Amino acid sequence: MVLNESQIQLIEFSWEVINENPLSMLKFYDHLFEIAPETIHFFPDDIRMQSDKLAHTMNFIVTHLNKLDNIECSINELGRFHNKLEIEPSHYSKLKVALIRTIKENMGEKYEESIGQAWETTLDYLSARMLGAKPVRKSKWAKIRSWLS
Repeated sequence: MVLNESQIQLIEFSWEVINENPLSMLKFYDHLFEIAPETIHFFPDDIRMQSDKLAHTMNFIVTHLNKLDNIECSINELGRFHNKLEIEPSHYSKLKVALIRTIKENMGEKYEESIGQAWETTLDYLSARMLGAKPVRKSKWAKIRSWLS
């Protein structure tokens, strides 16, 4: 994915605004469950820890936007995890809507459509990579070792 410097700055700026509000990620899940109630079963009843995990993951991604190739393995691992849960492609689209809505609400008058477009590009890229993540094949020797133990 190629984001230009301006798009990266927009995402970084908007993410800083999100991080100023400790309830932002909880609000994101409110939006997600409103848009996609069928996703509720993927999450624990107490969503606070999951909110922290999402914030941590997004911080990691935002800090690596200009070098996403360096974290391709992490993105694939995240994809493999979500693929095991049988997350559907439509869920990624709904997540994108919920996250952009959360960003827009948090930014208020500071929000511009170019910020939403930069996030759309980024989230589309991440979704495609995660959906395309192939399961890790065990080597023949790993299978033999598992049989012997």
